[in-house]
Amino acid sequence: NDVYFIPAGAYLIEPIKVPDNKTIIFSNVTLKRNKHINEPLIEFGANTIIYGSLRVDGNKNEVNKGEVGIQLNHDTQVFGILEVFNNSRHGIMVGSDSYIANIKAYNNGFNFGSSGTGDGVYLVNVNNTTLERVESYGNARNGLSITTYDNATEKLDRTLSSGVVVNGGVINNNGYMDVDCEGVMDVKIANLTKSGKVAGSDSANCYYTNLDVKSFYADESNYIVVEKVGVNPMGDVSQVFYLRGNGLKIDNVTINDTAASYTSNTFQVVDSKGLGVVKNIHIKNG
Repeated sequence: NDVYFIPAGAYLIEPIKVPDNKTIIFSNVTLKRNKHINEPLIEFGANTIIYGSLRVDGNKNEVNKGEVGIQLNHDTQVFGILEVFNNSRHGIMVGSDSYIANIKAYNNGFNFGSSGTGDGVYLVNVNNTTLERVESYGNARNGLSITTYDNATEKLDRTLSSGVVVNGGVINNNGYMDVDCEGVMDVKIANLTKSGKVAGSDSANCYYTNLDVKSFYADESNYIVVEKVGVNPMGDVSQVFYLRGNGLKIDNVTINDTAASYTSNTFQVVDSKGLGVVKNIHIKNG
């Protein structure tokens, strides 16, 4: 790869595209959007290696709209820190066959809540990618989305999104879901602390371990493993821990009854074929 060094400073820029096969060293760099163009502020080509510290400010309140902050294409390796904020849609989009060491994404998107338009970190049709140390909060829709889009009218092709690993981080206080794994397979979510709502519907062969969250919900998901999970519901809660599918394995789940009120069961598991294993469930004051 050709190597480029970007000196420390704040740069007001229009969207740029970095060609394939580059190694870039950012020395405490901030990029800020100065124009309404519906393109990522910075898009890195395939086979990019990134070191150092890069902050991307979408400047959404000034330019009104500006799409995504950072787009990483396939075969990207990030060994520095990527910080993305104030983008009108997603903070960062990540491609397949990549390794990202540190992400901080916050205040992306408009219309905070279920109708929000932006996620902190967004992966769609991504395979074999690892994210470590993800911090994502205050985004309009989801903190982290791992999902599939295939135009299917009947059966979803989950193989389009598989082999994603998320290891470590804090993901909370986002508008809709904090972690949303939908229509995926062979995804591993591990070692999240002080995090919020986790959802894993319409998925298969996924593994959730060592999580500290506010709620866990997965519907029509098969062969899911959930273990070493602490659930600390807050406020008015509809479902604290709900999992429906077949071949479910749930072990060592502790629910601390800290919600203000409930509208459904605290802990509910429905295994449609009776093949699941549920053990070591602890509900305090439920």
